[in-house]
Amino acid sequence: MRALLRLQGLRATVADHKGAPCWPLETDPDLPFVRRFMDGVGQRRPRGVQFFCDASVLGHGGIPSVVFGPGDIAQAHTADEWVALREVEQATEVLTGFLRSLP
Repeated sequence: MRALLRLQGLRATVADHKGAPCWPLETDPDLPFVRRFMDGVGQRRPRGVQFFCDASVLGHGGIPSVVFGPGDIAQAHTADEWVALREVEQATEVLTGFLRSLP
């Protein structure tokens, strides 16, 4: 990229302007909705992941959050990003079951 810019007589500066820190998401696994969701997906304990998502911002804003979705994070936000239709259907079934289980 730098070589291409130099060939064109251009300069660029890369800076991080996110404006918000990337705090880890820590949601209490004993919250009733979290426990119910984990039961619904057959998970006994929360699991950590090494990527950022908006759930962290929500959690630190006082909104308890969980991260769930179809696909593989290794494919997310890439030029060839894709999700298998069956995974979307399964995620839909899980979320529908969770919502129907709520009082």
